[in-house]
Amino acid sequence: MEALCRLGPTSVSNLADDLDRDPSTVTHHLQRLNDDGIVHRERDGRTVINYVSPRVRALLSDSNVDGADQFVCEAD
Repeated sequence: MEALCRLGPTSVSNLADDLDRDPSTVTHHLQRLNDDGIVHRERDGRTVINYVSPRVRALLSDSNVDGADQFVCEAD
């Protein structure tokens, strides 16, 4: 989630490179997050673009207002 917030809308390969993980592992986790409505995935040709859902992004941004030690997921 931190990497996806930091990178913004991105492909699985970019996210996998950033995390130094296998793309199949990243895809597996993104699919589960998508199933739960935390992440949205949209096909763009042969690429799937992944991004934090607006609702979750708002919740994460709001949770940081009080100075909590959590990562910030601000709007792009």
